[in-house]
Amino acid sequence: MNKINRLIILSLILSTKISYAEIASGTDGDISWQISDTGILSISGMGEMPNYGDTTPWSGYNESVTGVVINEGITSVGKNAFLGLNHASNLNLPSTLTNIGYQAFHGMGITGNINIPNTVTTLGAGAYARMPNITGELIIPDSITAIPDGAFFWTRGITSIVIPNSVTTIGGWSFNGLKNVTNLTIPDSVTEIGTTAFQDMKGLTNLTIGDSVGTIGVKAFSGVQITELKISDANLQKYLDAGGAFNTENFTIKCTKGDCSRILLIYDQEHNTNYAKQGKIEQKNADGSISISKNGRLIGLRGKRIYTVQEAEMLSKPSKNRFKIRYK
Repeated sequence: MNKINRLIILSLILSTKISYAEIASGTDGDISWQISDTGILSISGMGEMPNYGDTTPWSGYNESVTGVVINEGITSVGKNAFLGLNHASNLNLPSTLTNIGYQAFHGMGITGNINIPNTVTTLGAGAYARMPNITGELIIPDSITAIPDGAFFWTRGITSIVIPNSVTTIGGWSFNGLKNVTNLTIPDSVTEIGTTAFQDMKGLTNLTIGDSVGTIGVKAFSGVQITELKISDANLQKYLDAGGAFNTENFTIKCTKGDCSRILLIYDQEHNTNYAKQGKIEQKNADGSISISKNGRLIGLRGKRIYTVQEAEMLSKPSKNRFKIRYK
């Protein structure tokens, strides 16, 4: 075989290997993309990815993509960039990333935990929503101050959530439907909880709501039945108004501030519930002591005012202050 023929054969072999090493590739603005023969979609470049609508440059290869690698240098994942890549089981994000756009990873088939780099400061609505194969703990980095609407909506394999003290707002339906979470602490830094934010978290049993929460949206805790709740009296009222409920067979309220017993008794009267009798309430008194009520509490009722045991006893002594005393 002469030298020319050997070169031709070698060239054919090399071209054949290259064709097998890549399914498709292209450029879009400042980024380039490539899908390898193993289905890995790689994104390279510097700066922000474009935002997308119903289609992306790799939409025609959705069934072939088994994983996504976003390389160093990319700072922002565009809107809808990887929406619906349900065969992609792996996702690698760079340390240069600061923004994850609207529905960026919605519906992806990623397995294991959600890993958000601690360089990310902004999440888009629905960024990690409806990811059916995600499992385990979700740790939100302290670089994030706001959790947007629907951020983790119906990503139901999440079993625990860590919300850092950097977060001040939790958007509507952001954790809706996460039925496998059993314990949740909403830190003191949070001032606002959006509509249906924690709705249908049916496995949730232990909940702490920080004293700084000023707004709890409609149905934020609808479908939740708590066995242990740590909360102030003001936020207890908001929790109940937001659809929150209790496991009536056994529950404890640890009152961090104010008179939770009184809030619960008033709620029972207005809504025909019986929480005050069914649950146990622990709360601090002005002198630093702790009052515990369980299986009903002796109260005084005069007009619309509900009195504590101590108030009722004091006001009962003078004949002019007599009024009905009953067990609730």
